[in-house]
Amino acid sequence: MNNIGSAMAGGGDQANRSTNDYYGTPPEPTQALINHYRDIIPDVVAELACGTGHMVRVLAANGYKVLASDAYHKGFGFGGIDLLELPMASAWLRMGFITNPPFILAAAFIEHAHRLGFPFIAMYLKQSFWNAKKNRPLWEKYPPKACHPLTWRVDFTGGGAATMDCQWVVWGDNVPFSNEPLRKP
Repeated sequence: MNNIGSAMAGGGDQANRSTNDYYGTPPEPTQALINHYRDIIPDVVAELACGTGHMVRVLAANGYKVLASDAYHKGFGFGGIDLLELPMASAWLRMGFITNPPFILAAAFIEHAHRLGFPFIAMYLKQSFWNAKKNRPLWEKYPPKACHPLTWRVDFTGGGAATMDCQWVVWGDNVPFSNEPLRKP
């Protein structure tokens, strides 16, 4: 496995990781989530780790209005807005929150998204995320309604070396309990 692949898989040479842990999400995982939850995703969605807009473009192409930002402005959306610094606001209570957080900040993103009160939260995470002992208290505090492993590996770098098993983890009052795998669209 090359250094980038092994680093993304959680090991290897961490010095070769992308700046700010940025790996754009190919369109298929976002489309698979939309296909599964189209009827309950709110019309307005916040994507607050948007990078260069990979997920935003898929959401918008499916008719969603998207509030897009990233703490590290990558030339897309509103730059410099850090999810982890956002205060409570009634607007969040009407929006969905869909993102691929930087994996090193995933636990903080889950915690803060729940504090903000989004009624639909979907986080794109490694399938092994809940295996980490440090994440167990987060599961106990905010048990997911659904964990959807993908039936394919995602190639984040475009280099033809799909190395990571991923899943969508979903919370929300209208989300049915499920562990159904999502198929590649």
